[in-house]
Amino acid sequence: MDSGKFNWVNGKFPQFTEVAYTLRDSEDRERSILDVFPQCPFTARIRLIHMCYMGAPLSPFEAYLALLGIETLSERVKKQVESTRKVVRYLEQHEKVSWVKHPSAEGSPYKKLAEKYLPNGSGSIFTFGFKGTIEQSERFINFTKLFSYQANVGDARSLIINSPKTTHGELTESEQRSADISPETIRLSIGLEEPNDLLADLDQAFAKAFELDNETKATIAAGGQTLEDSLDRVFATQHTSLGRGAASK
Repeated sequence: MDSGKFNWVNGKFPQFTEVAYTLRDSEDRERSILDVFPQCPFTARIRLIHMCYMGAPLSPFEAYLALLGIETLSERVKKQVESTRKVVRYLEQHEKVSWVKHPSAEGSPYKKLAEKYLPNGSGSIFTFGFKGTIEQSERFINFTKLFSYQANVGDARSLIINSPKTTHGELTESEQRSADISPETIRLSIGLEEPNDLLADLDQAFAKAFELDNETKATIAAGGQTLEDSLDRVFATQHTSLGRGAASK
């Protein structure tokens, strides 16, 4: 079927010829599976859609590891929840954070309900609003050292991701607004690291994200460069892509 000879455009397989927002190109033009993968549309659809939404079956060894991890799950969650409380309090007081969405946050409409029904904690996954430009937000994420740039949640490692560009990147801007995903949204999943280390990591990332602008402005004043040219040069040469994996962290 994926030999390149199968006739996918005979009208019987519209799922291969219909354009999809998730397959848009760099200019936001929507494309179909056949447009992007003309030589292997069947395999591509299985991997990009069916396996993405339904997952793959566990191997026996993976099932064994899952069962083994369940034995210490409660202890790990306790630490994650306690660390999350400290990180939430830190972000609520930070001048570069516009909002924090977690049931334990002071401004949360669910705070009293969480205290009543979730007395042991409200989980370790939450979002906050970065008060800065998109470029500063990207630099902030790049400068974190303990947080891994990953889309999964509930890991033993602390994770960070810019939801509008990743987990909700397949949605249009209006759909993101309907889902309450604003452009400044950053999601954290708190792991098992020491909370003070996580706070220090966030603190230095905030500082460096905005220090770069101050240094750049000083360079511009001395050398006559435009702000846009200087930021592009500095960002391109000094910072890695946001597509890095956990190994590079």
